[in-house]
Amino acid sequence: MPDIIIVLQMFSRVFDAHSDQTEVFDHAAQPLLQRFLRGENSVVFAYGMTNAGKTHTIQGTSQRPGLLPRLVSKILDHVGMHNGWELHASMLEVYQESIYDLLGKKREKMSIRDGNGKVEVAKLSSHPIANTQDSFRLMDLAASKRSKSSTFLNTGSSRSHAVYTLTLTRPTDDGCDIMSTAFQLVDLAGAERR
Repeated sequence: MPDIIIVLQMFSRVFDAHSDQTEVFDHAAQPLLQRFLRGENSVVFAYGMTNAGKTHTIQGTSQRPGLLPRLVSKILDHVGMHNGWELHASMLEVYQESIYDLLGKKREKMSIRDGNGKVEVAKLSSHPIANTQDSFRLMDLAASKRSKSSTFLNTGSSRSHAVYTLTLTRPTDDGCDIMSTAFQLVDLAGAERR
């Protein structure tokens, strides 16, 4: 007889259609942001059906910024108070089991490697972020390069997983070395039956 595995999932919060970007940020990202600024890596996954609003939740618009531009704004406020702190962004997609740099000059498959005990994408570009306009410019560039196709639920559906990484570098407390932490937002491709 096969083993039966029961998975119990608990949610700390469910947002309905009337929730706005500020509410989602305050409850889903703000607590992780505080830990990130103290030196902990953080990850947020956006998961759901096609057309559920995953990409909108992460990116938003210039009038209603999503998680990514809000994070950039809060991080930059913090960076501005510390000498030697820098923020960089990289954006990649996983499409049909291949990895592509969404901010690279040309579209080419990339490989994963072990970088001193850390898994990393070889030659993934990283871009400095000095203001929130930089983050919108990079998001727009990444969105224009992301793999899309028409589905039953959405004519311009993202068909790839996208990973947005904000990397914060800063001097260690003793000032002798540089420490780096990452905040990743993962926009998973939507799921639907054809």
